[in-house]
Amino acid sequence: MQVLSVPIFITYLGVDMYGEYILLLTIPGFLVLGEVGFNAVVNNEIVFKIANKNYNEANRLISSSVFILFFSYNLVALIVFFLTIYFQNNYNYVSHSSIILLYFIFWLGGFISILFGIFQSYLRAQDFHHHNILWVGITRLLELLIPLMLVFYTRDLLTLFISSFIIKFFSFVSYINFIKLKVSWFKFKIYYSNNFKIFKPYFNKSLLYFLFSFGQGLIIQGSTYIVGYKLGSKNVVIFNTVRTLINFSKMLLNLINNSFLSEFTKIYANGNKNLLKQTFNLSLQLALISVLISSTILLFFGQEIITIWTNYEINVDIIFLSLMIVEAILYSVWFIKSNLIVSCNFHKEISISFALSSILFFVLLFMSIDNFNLNSVPLSLSILNILMIYSVNKSLKFNFGFSNNLLKLLNFKKGINFIKNSKK
Repeated sequence: MQVLSVPIFITYLGVDMYGEYILLLTIPGFLVLGEVGFNAVVNNEIVFKIANKNYNEANRLISSSVFILFFSYNLVALIVFFLTIYFQNNYNYVSHSSIILLYFIFWLGGFISILFGIFQSYLRAQDFHHHNILWVGITRLLELLIPLMLVFYTRDLLTLFISSFIIKFFSFVSYINFIKLKVSWFKFKIYYSNNFKIFKPYFNKSLLYFLFSFGQGLIIQGSTYIVGYKLGSKNVVIFNTVRTLINFSKMLLNLINNSFLSEFTKIYANGNKNLLKQTFNLSLQLALISVLISSTILLFFGQEIITIWTNYEINVDIIFLSLMIVEAILYSVWFIKSNLIVSCNFHKEISISFALSSILFFVLLFMSIDNFNLNSVPLSLSILNILMIYSVNKSLKFNFGFSNNLLKLLNFKKGINFIKNSKK
């Protein structure tokens, strides 16, 4: 849907207003940092507990997480609120009073997004993770589709954001009812007296996941902000357009990632190391194929696609596009490998590496963007990705004993046959 939204928003909002719309979207992006890594840890731990039929402990852990998240989220929200008010003069198409209302909508919508991540534990633990992926996907689709339809009738940014929030709110209410129907052991309560105590063993793991979120915030929201602050709204649109196209090309990679995530956790919990290794290799093989296909298409046809796609409003420099493609390839290498590490909660080293590398990226981008313009974004990201490839490979070898033998990855048929035989 983002592929359709770019040319429509450019046509009906104009490049400058659309650039401001993108900048406003960084607010909810920063707000979800209030999740502080709880969602990923809770999801993995719930799978472990349900595998051992500890239903009461699973319910209590989810309830405790929501209780603690309410405070961590609001702490982050206060910081973002202060920064939003401080920098509100940077916006030309939204009034001061609208910024306050927008913040409230973003605040509530951000917390609902975090609750989506927590409550998916119920479905994932019961092998209904595919339902969760479908539900969240449809919700995000509608969040994009409704504003896209409204922009034909109004250029008011506040109206567009409110429509997305309404979709998310009613989707979440329906989501909870769906969980009640599918999960027999669902007994969510928010009033346990030992909320902090029950989650205490997982704080260190959660904070390590937060380093991932923090790093992603610097990369996604931070890069958008720096581009807008240094180069203006038009360059925000150019950068976002190219990034949207590349993210669309990663759609198959994301499907591969989501399909293997819960499998890795369950196989590791059962202690089948051989099956884990073969499944991991299969995920790498599928990812490699998808990345090579998408990168080749973008390299040869990406510039023409963007020109036609944006109704000839945006012209992308071939050097910038090529650098973004190279960066996407480097990112895919370590991202799909880290899937196994994260699903088994062995993410301490790579979390620290990612956070530090993201800070380095942010500093490099801020220092170099005046000289290299948009090209500084993929160049800085590529340095980050190279550091992460080294860190992830080191972690795989230490925690699982997996080496990087590319020749073995070419034996695609062997990996499939191994998994089929193991399931018999």
